[in-house]
Amino acid sequence: MNRENPINITQGYSRHQRPDLKQCILDLLVSSDGDIPLFFRGASGDESDKAVFAQILVEYDEQIDFEGIMVADSALYSESDLKLMSNMKWISRVPLSIKKAKNLVKAFTSIELKPSEIKGYSYQEEKVSYGGIEQRWL
Repeated sequence: MNRENPINITQGYSRHQRPDLKQCILDLLVSSDGDIPLFFRGASGDESDKAVFAQILVEYDEQIDFEGIMVADSALYSESDLKLMSNMKWISRVPLSIKKAKNLVKAFTSIELKPSEIKGYSYQEEKVSYGGIEQRWL
């Protein structure tokens, strides 16, 4: 056990509306081909995943020789996290709390969407610079 950064069993956010239960967090990264566990980390119950998401991916990348693409939800997407992960490949949903993303979604009409190779899907591509990092938003 790391005595410098112990895990604190604390009151935290309860998705089951049970504030009486104390919590800890277990972060787990898995492979996309069978959900094989690749990385495990314990954390205090009051830690915010948004605050440490990118740091966990960087820590994993430093420990494992990995040439792949990290896939994450919009909790990963912030200017500071993108800069932290500048040497990694990643895919994430851009949150609509970002004004530029919200405006792009509102601006497109179904006529402008390109059909995908996957039946029933269409998309629009936009080259964007966010956080000083060139990106491709779909």
